[in-house]
Amino acid sequence: MAQLMQQPGVQTHVNLVTVARNATRRGNMKRTRGFKKRSLQLASATFAALAIWGIAPSRAQDPPPAEPETQLNEPQDLNQTQDLNQAFENMDCSFFGNERERFLPRFNRETISNRLTRQFFSARTVVGIEPRAKAFDLAAAGTGNLIDKYILQALQANNITPAGKTTDYEFIRRITLDLSGRIPKAARVNTFIQSLDPNRRAVLIDELLASPEWTDKWTMYFGDLYKNTANTVQVQIRPEGRNALYKYLHDSLAANKPYNKMATELIAAQGGNTFDQTNGQTNYLVLGVVGGGPAQDIYDAQTSKIAREFLGISHLDCVLCHSGRGHLDSLSLWGSKATRTQAWGMSSFLSRTAVRTVNTPQDPLNANARYNYFALATNNADYTLNTTTGNRPARQPLGTSHGSA
Repeated sequence: MAQLMQQPGVQTHVNLVTVARNATRRGNMKRTRGFKKRSLQLASATFAALAIWGIAPSRAQDPPPAEPETQLNEPQDLNQTQDLNQAFENMDCSFFGNERERFLPRFNRETISNRLTRQFFSARTVVGIEPRAKAFDLAAAGTGNLIDKYILQALQANNITPAGKTTDYEFIRRITLDLSGRIPKAARVNTFIQSLDPNRRAVLIDELLASPEWTDKWTMYFGDLYKNTANTVQVQIRPEGRNALYKYLHDSLAANKPYNKMATELIAAQGGNTFDQTNGQTNYLVLGVVGGGPAQDIYDAQTSKIAREFLGISHLDCVLCHSGRGHLDSLSLWGSKATRTQAWGMSSFLSRTAVRTVNTPQDPLNANARYNYFALATNNADYTLNTTTGNRPARQPLGTSHGSA
């Protein structure tokens, strides 16, 4: 190896590689690229000459010296440190613009690359370390109401420490937006902040729940949930029906009617005129009516609407066409086990309500057009498995050629 190093070509190559490495460490990228290119060219020529001379060093017998660890070229003065920090912290910021280009060429780009690498591996290491959480104090964390009790018990069971308590400023803004859909007025914020009442948060909640703003916001919420403004080609409840259902929801919320009672009144509604402003709940089932098929299609559509809007089950619509096994396995734990026969049984409840169209002499807005509303009445029909047409696959008893479980 000593003989090899004494060859002029080898010495030149080693010197040039050393110069190139030093240039890189100084951060002069243009010179670095130039030196590296020339050093590679000279290295190729040198080793070609060595091959001609018959000099072939054995890597196994005489390994080359270990490459020294790359030393980061840290800036030498405060201004350089600040510039480098700015460049590093704003690497991905599109608003940093040309400033990044001004800072980066001044220093070794390898410094930033190594910093990012260290940061990346440090982050990966931290993720694997479970943070040391404070002891969970159930009594101290809760506010004493029933909902908090269940939430905090679930957090405790999963060893999850609750987030810290909000400030009064945060609380009044969040709770006012949630309950009324509005930001709090400045005067009310000042009154709340200055209050010495330890129960001021509970007092504020009760105040908002009793406000007309709460009634307005949540009437709109339930109107959206129940699709009050939805229309189809076959079924339109008209503005009169829409307004009647809106009034029913508004009056129910203003009277603090229990939700289970609202659900019962909507699902089991009866009445002869969906335009009747005192019986607006009749419009709910009308919004589930579909055309183009047998009566069973209507019962299925109404059942699917009820399951989705009251139970949060969106896949019953699928099961009304076919059993869920093999179709809903990755979408719904309930749906993967549900059968079409079970879905028919649920739809059969709606077969006891008939929705009939009633034509009026004229449209209140157009004397030449006919206008219709709907009437809901008790129906004595059953959910019969005797259809082969309509919007869904054939409904036939099990064991027949069209039967489906």
